[in-house]
Amino acid sequence: MKNQILAFLSVIVFLFSSNVFAQRNVSEWNLDASKVAISGYDPVAYFPEGGGLAKIGQAELELQHEGVLYRFSSQENLQLFLSNPEKYEATYGGWCATAMAMGQKLVINPERFVVTGNRLFLFSFLNGNDARMMWQQDSAKLERRADFNWKKVSGEEIRR
Repeated sequence: MKNQILAFLSVIVFLFSSNVFAQRNVSEWNLDASKVAISGYDPVAYFPEGGGLAKIGQAELELQHEGVLYRFSSQENLQLFLSNPEKYEATYGGWCATAMAMGQKLVINPERFVVTGNRLFLFSFLNGNDARMMWQQDSAKLERRADFNWKKVSGEEIRR
């Protein structure tokens, strides 16, 4: 009986400490035909610890993570990603954040971005308008709307 209780508790601990309940729908993500994210740009490079700049990743420094292929500009950035992948993945599956606030999926320009806290927001141009500038004018409102729309589109929980 004691062994059964320990086994049951082990299963409960496993379920709550893993991503068993997390839903990931990469079919809704902005990926190329090879499942490469962010047009091959290094996701860590956008963050201060990675340099804070958009940098193209190298094919020699590729990592497949939960159905998505990432490229890195350095071995250090690859290691940082491995330490906390959820932090470095682009918000809204790599779609334009401003467009997502409007309920649309729009391909991004990987050179246009904003990092806020642990979230990487990517942008494009909407009808000739700078989507990043639009985002920065009312980011709190647009972020709430984009979060809502992304959950509706992908079924994924919002990462913070």
